[in-house]
Amino acid sequence: GANSLRLAQEMAREPVAYKGIAAPGFPNYFFAAGPNGLAINVSYFTNVERNVKTIVKLLGDMQSEGLQAIDVRRDVTERYNAGLSDRFATYSWGNPNCHSYYRTESGHAPFLYPGGFKEYAQQHEQCSLADFQPA
Repeated sequence: GANSLRLAQEMAREPVAYKGIAAPGFPNYFFAAGPNGLAINVSYFTNVERNVKTIVKLLGDMQSEGLQAIDVRRDVTERYNAGLSDRFATYSWGNPNCHSYYRTESGHAPFLYPGGFKEYAQQHEQCSLADFQPA
């Protein structure tokens, strides 16, 4: 409906995701490599494997809890992305002086994760159903 269209338009303007795998308003929709879901110091495939490992864990937890659908919480997603936002400028692709396809009109750099894979993987280890709500 109208809400889905609004959410899709929001994502087109300002692509954000929780840990590169989920966006609020899209229940049971997971990204293998979503916004800010790729650390640059390892291969694309290593990143995708890490993301899919988290998704599979969440699906197993859903099944164990008898949940049919989950949606990442908006407050959790906003807090996560706020923590990333001031780190982008430390990378050439996220610096305000960079005018390329890496950055949106607002200056957000939705493509890469602003940090190394070790940190990214640790954040994924902490991902749980508590970050989501039944949908």
